[in-house]
Amino acid sequence: MIIYFLPIIIILGLVTSYQDITKRKIKNKYVIIALICSILINSTLFILNLIQLDYIIFFLINIVGATLLGFIGWHFSFWGAGDAKLYLAFFSLIPLTHYKFISIDLPILELIINAFIPLFIYLTVKLILKTNFAHKRKILKRFTNHRYVLRIILTVFSLTWISKSILNYVGINSNYLYIMMGLFLISYLFNKIFEEQTIYVLIFIAIIRLFISPEHFTRFEFWFNFLSFLTGFLLIKVLIINSTDFYSYKIKISNLKEGMIPLELITKKGFAIFEKNQKFLELNKDTIAIERRTTGLTKKDIKFIQTAHNSRKLHFSHLNIQETIPFAPFIFAGCLLTIIFKGNIITALIQIFA
Repeated sequence: MIIYFLPIIIILGLVTSYQDITKRKIKNKYVIIALICSILINSTLFILNLIQLDYIIFFLINIVGATLLGFIGWHFSFWGAGDAKLYLAFFSLIPLTHYKFISIDLPILELIINAFIPLFIYLTVKLILKTNFAHKRKILKRFTNHRYVLRIILTVFSLTWISKSILNYVGINSNYLYIMMGLFLISYLFNKIFEEQTIYVLIFIAIIRLFISPEHFTRFEFWFNFLSFLTGFLLIKVLIINSTDFYSYKIKISNLKEGMIPLELITKKGFAIFEKNQKFLELNKDTIAIERRTTGLTKKDIKFIQTAHNSRKLHFSHLNIQETIPFAPFIFAGCLLTIIFKGNIITALIQIFA
C-alpha cells in the first residue's frame, strides 16, 4: 500500500528539504497539500474496500497522538512549529499496515527515532571535523578525569537498570534507544532533585543492583551491553557539552538579524540587562527581558536589545547565536528509513540479527 503514498512523500521531502536548507523555512501550504493527499488516498482506498473502518479509526487515533507529540515537542523547544507540522504530514503518509518493527502500539515514535539517528551521525562527524587537535585534547582531558569517569560509570550502571525496569513495567520494548532515552531523562531528574547528593543515591542504587542480581555480572552479554551504553552515553555527553562551542557563533549586537536564536536568556536587573546561560539559571518570567523561542528574535526584540545597547544598559556587546540546522532533510531521511525498515531501524536490526 506504500506505493500509493511514495510519490507524495518524495516530492514533499525534496521540496521542504530544499526550502529548509536555503530559506530556513517550511511553508504551511506544502504540509496542508500533503495532509489533503493523505485524506484523499485513504478515502479512495476505503471506498475501494482496500482498507476497513477499523483501520480508519486507528489511523485517526494515531494522527491525534502524532499531533499531540508534535505539539509537546514544539512547546518544550524540541523543534520548531514547521518541523512539528512536517513530522505530522510525513506520518500521515505512511500506511499503518506498513509498520512491522515498532516499540509501542501507536507507531508515532518510529519516525522521530529514525530522524534523529542520521542527525546524531551528522553532528558527530561535524564535531570531529570542526575541532582541531587542541580542542580534541581538551575534550579528552575532561572526559578522562577519574572522578568524572567514576560518576559516569555509576550513572550508566545504576540508571540503565532503572530505565529498563520502568520500560518493562509499562510494556514498552526495552531496546537500546529507549533505555538510553530513559537513562538521560532519569539522570536529569536525579540531578535536579538530589543535586550534590546524586552521587550517593547512585552508589545506593548500584549496591542494590549488585545484591539483587549478582549472577548477571559474570555474563558476556551484560558487559557488552554495559560498555555499549557507556560509550553511547559518553558520545552524547560530548555532543551536548560542546554544543555551545562548536554549534554556535558570536555576533555583534549591531549585526543581529530576525530569526537568530540566542543561546542565552537576556535578563533584567534594575535598569541593567544581562545575558545568562539557560543551563545554569532558572528565572522567574518577570526577570526575563527576551524569551528564547524556536522562531528566533523578532524585529521588536532586536530593536529592544540595540536600544538598550546604545543607551549603555547592556553588560555585553556580543551574543552567542545558535547555529541552526535545517531539520526537514532529517525528517525526510527518517521517513525513508521508516519505510525501508518498516518501522524503528534499531528495533528492526535487533530483531533481524537476534
